[in-house]
Amino acid sequence: MQKKFRLTVLRWVAIAQVAMALFIFGCKGHDAHTKGVYVLVDASTANADWLRRARLAINTLLGNLGAEDTLAVARVDSPVLGKKHVPTAVQFAQRPSVMTAQKRMFQKQISKIAPSPTDDRQVDLTAGLLQAAQFLNQLQSTQKIVLIASSLNHVGHEEDQKAMFFRLDGITIFAPDLTRQAASLLEANEYRQQLDHFQALIESSGGNFRIIDDLARFDIAD
Repeated sequence: MQKKFRLTVLRWVAIAQVAMALFIFGCKGHDAHTKGVYVLVDASTANADWLRRARLAINTLLGNLGAEDTLAVARVDSPVLGKKHVPTAVQFAQRPSVMTAQKRMFQKQISKIAPSPTDDRQVDLTAGLLQAAQFLNQLQSTQKIVLIASSLNHVGHEEDQKAMFFRLDGITIFAPDLTRQAASLLEANEYRQQLDHFQALIESSGGNFRIIDDLARFDIAD
């Protein structure tokens, strides 16, 4: 079962890689201090509020990112990747008028993302994070970020995690802190354990891990 899961994930990751490679090929070289940001959104119906908060964060990013920065958004609402999980991505042009048009078009594309009729048990961040790492590793950006708009109880089995995660060097993962929103002390402690486990997983793969209090107010300068 686990072998079949890995093969299915890798098959769709390969499809996504082709689409991402075409995107990267069309990008110009980056100057110093450019940013690459990849947003993973839990778009399942059971967690529709994540989509709302993600859109607020994306609007902030659109206001802060500049010429030759890259922004990508992908949904995680299934245990395996499919065509709908290929990221929506853009590299912003140097000309201000073109960049403004790009940002308006990107905002319109993101507004069309609709919640999937799935419950939270079908969400798995593992494949999404693998795809995000592959996308960012193809960029020449000096600052690479993954912003997670999801709880962390959707990371796959530990054995699958070890097989999936790779090359997170130079990538900073931002995850939301839900301990303050917990309904009980027990729930808060459980989420804290998830954060600690996820941090260890990210750092063991060479990445950096940071916690944000309010996803809707995420600032690239944080």
